This record gives sequence, structure tokens and C-alpha cells, in this order.
Amino acid sequence: MIIFFAHLFLYSLRSFAFFFGSNRKERTQSDAVQNTEGLKLSIVVPARDEENNIESCIVSLANLNLDNSEYEIIIVDDDSSDGTKDVVLELCKSVSNLKLISSDKEYNSTRKNLRGKAGAIDSGIKSASAEIVLMTDADCKVHPDWAGSLFSEFSHKDVSFLASFTLVESESLFACVQNYEWIFMHTMARAGVGLGWPVGCFGNNIAIRKSVYQGIGAYENLEFSVTEDLALQLAVASEFSERDNLGLSYPCSKETTVTTIPCSTFSEYLKQHHRWAVGGKKLGLRASIFVLVSAIAWASVFYNLFVGNYTLVALTILVKLTGDFLVIFPSLIRLGLKRLWLWHFPSVLFFMLMELIIPLLLLKKEVKWKGRKF
Repeated sequence: MIIFFAHLFLYSLRSFAFFFGSNRKERTQSDAVQNTEGLKLSIVVPARDEENNIESCIVSLANLNLDNSEYEIIIVDDDSSDGTKDVVLELCKSVSNLKLISSDKEYNSTRKNLRGKAGAIDSGIKSASAEIVLMTDADCKVHPDWAGSLFSEFSHKDVSFLASFTLVESESLFACVQNYEWIFMHTMARAGVGLGWPVGCFGNNIAIRKSVYQGIGAYENLEFSVTEDLALQLAVASEFSERDNLGLSYPCSKETTVTTIPCSTFSEYLKQHHRWAVGGKKLGLRASIFVLVSAIAWASVFYNLFVGNYTLVALTILVKLTGDFLVIFPSLIRLGLKRLWLWHFPSVLFFMLMELIIPLLLLKKEVKWKGRKF
């Protein structure tokens, strides 16, 4: 009984904190400053062995609701071994604001902080002509209003870095669960920004001021992380920690979304979560809060199963279902995806099982991703 009430208290506290954090008031236009003229933004897309996906990504970027003269698309080939370069070069003939560069492999190899994707992003940002740099991945497609909506966030002078929501193409049961999970994790991350303690973001939908990126020393001077997006967010937050805000924004609307491809197999899904879990250790105490809540929840379930108190087992699960629903439902409304709440019950049960598996993944320190080992 004591274990159950400890879980009830901690989980309710966390759920309501994130609920109110994710529903903070948006910035008002009185905070706005004038936009610049001419080239407004640069879009950087790192690509490694994305021959099958890069064309649909570029087509979506070429069809943004902006004039081609207002933005540039920079594809950074990250030492691909397939036909990624050839696909991009062919598209360069018809997309006037598209250009292809290669990650500086020789330079990056001498600096361990620029290993992997971080090095490709660094090359892309250095090549960017605009002050506002948006980033997505080669296996993503963006909403037609994506760039314009994110750019408008930077009209507020206190915004230095922002992230927004990524949806997952949902054509199977497994993909639908992944989509629900991504929305939930984005909601928690958005709430963290609202509460003043960032807990993560996803690198396929982020943006930064180039001057801020250079000001924090770029990836070259940040500690290497397999989750380079989180490292960048935390570095910006640290830079602005002594001011009135963290310099962060996390808008939630269908216009600011991108759509990505789901993991096709459970093995691929575990590798993805292993990388996230290893990178998430950088959060320190903030990560411990999530672990503690989950540990107490499972302690309550196992103990009450052992003593035959099935009522408390059911109540523990009900607390989690209710708390998570309170957190995610406002995001579903903002994204125009209210019907996804039908996936809530099976998704949360799946996530509870994953909470038992993820700690075991951390026993393996080496991360394998995109054919590389870190």
C-alpha cells in the first residue's frame, strides 16, 4: 500500500507538472522584432545512405509555401556509400535553391566531437548563408508551412533555439504505437521547456540562430554525444540560463510538424532507443526522476501481484493511463489528431513493458547507428 501511494504521489506530481508545462501561454506579438529581408533561412539536411528517401524529402522542401529566393536547401552528404549524391545532383537541375556539399571527413576525423551526424550538421551550418538555420533529416517530409511557421518563431528576440513535433507515418500497428510514443515524448519535451528544465528534442525538426551556434563554440567545442540534438539544446539553455529565459521555444501545431519513417523491425526500434537512452544520461537528475517514477510503479505492480492485491495492480495502471492521457491529449488537439487517443491504452501498456527493457539496454555502452560505432 505504501509503495502504491508513493507511486500515486510522484506520478501525479510529474503528470500535472508536465500537463501545466505543456499548456503554458505562447509568446505574444508584443515581443516581436522585425524580420530580415532577402534570404530568410537555410535548411540543412544531413544524409547518410538515404538514396531511397532523399528525393521525397527534397520535394517536400521544394514545395514549401515560400518563394525560392527566401531560403536555401543544403544537403550534406555524410560519407554515403550508395547513390545518395547522384539523386541530389539530379534534383539540383530542377530545384534552383538546392545545393549539395560533403561533410569534411578529413577535418572531422581529427576532432572526436565531430564524429557522426554532428560533423555533418556542423559542415551544413558553416555553409549556411542565412542567420536562421532549420534542420531536418533525409527520411522526413515537412508540412508546406513548416519553414515559414518556424521562422516566425524567431521574430521573437528571446528565441535562440527551437524544436517542434515529428509525426511517424502510421501504416501498421507497430508504426501507430511509435507515432503515439513520439507525440508523447515531444509533449514531455515541450513541457520541460515550459517549466524551465529542458529534457530533450528530436534533431529532425529543430532550428537555431547561426550566431548562437557559433557563440556556444559549435559542435566542435561541445562534448560528443550520440544524441547531438539534446547536446545542442542543453548547450543553448546553459548559455542563456542566467537570463530571463532559456532561449528555447517548442511550438506545437500541425503547421510546424515533419513526418518521418517508422522503425520497420523491433530490433531497429531497440537500437534507436538504446541510442536515446545512452544520450539521455546527460540529463542527470532529470533523467533520474523518470527512472524513479517507473521503478516505483513496477515495484507496486510486482509486489501487489505477489500478495494477490489485484485491485492495487489495476489502480497503479489506471494512474499511469490517466496521468499520461492528461499530458498528451492537449497536444493531440493542437496537432488536429484527437482521434489518436484511441491508441492510448495499447500504447501505454507497450511503453510500460519498454520501461523494463530500456534499463537493460544501458548495460551495453557501445552504440551502433547508421553503420557506425560510438
